[in-house]
Amino acid sequence: MGYSRSKLKSRTLLKVFLILFILLFVVGATILIIASVNTSTVVEHISKKANDVSDDVARNSKPIVIDNVVLGAVYDNEFVSTDKYENLSSNRINTEVDVYTKNGKSGTFKITNMTKKNSAIQALTSSINVVDEYIAIPKSDVNAMPIPPVEVEATDEDYRAVKEALGMYKILNNSINILSVHDISVNLSNTFKIICATSSNNTRGVYSVVIFTNSNRTNSKIIKYNYVKDKNNASYWPIYSFEFSADLNNDGNSEIIIREVSEFNVKYDILEYDNNNFIEVLSSTINLQN
Repeated sequence: MGYSRSKLKSRTLLKVFLILFILLFVVGATILIIASVNTSTVVEHISKKANDVSDDVARNSKPIVIDNVVLGAVYDNEFVSTDKYENLSSNRINTEVDVYTKNGKSGTFKITNMTKKNSAIQALTSSINVVDEYIAIPKSDVNAMPIPPVEVEATDEDYRAVKEALGMYKILNNSINILSVHDISVNLSNTFKIICATSSNNTRGVYSVVIFTNSNRTNSKIIKYNYVKDKNNASYWPIYSFEFSADLNNDGNSEIIIREVSEFNVKYDILEYDNNNFIEVLSSTINLQN
């Protein structure tokens, strides 16, 4: 006596569910094993392309500055690493830059001083505004921040988005405390919410995370995630915060800037939207111990 079509279909679905359950179990078990062996878990996406630009691009590059810290440089839409900029470019003092605060462009100024300090290159501009946080990029006729990011109140939907993005990492710590939510526009086709969060329960270790999600909260992904089992012995564990969103390389798409603050360091990261994810392309770290 043969199987009916409905029985064969049920049997196939059962096999599919069994395979999915096994895969989920393996992934979950792997995360638990990693967490039990390692004191920390880091998730981030980093590109090295800024190190691989030609010497000609590096020689012509001009700096990108945030709050007096040089994050790297840019020329002809290409990002240039801090090392390549420092070693090859002569565009330093008197270089004209457009300065933006979180409300938009505040004017065009010049780099007045540039020194190496606390393991980072620090630059001053001629802007008289020394209170607001700012970014400075090479002078351009194009507005790099046509739609400034807007901080909004966190909603229940935002908490659900963080939960979705954490996925299996909820096994490590599933508590959520949202620190900030920002509406940003990468371009006319891609608008997102950038959500910074951390754990609210520290008994199972602590984490800090940045995620992005679309307006419908149907696609939520981790941008950066850092978990430690013992916060008291994790001096380099960072708290993430969103700083800016602007088109830093004049290619028509906005990048985001994330700050990572730990006990001994402050790190700034520039991330660009690529292939449905945000990839770190430039960064600079200030060592607070120096």
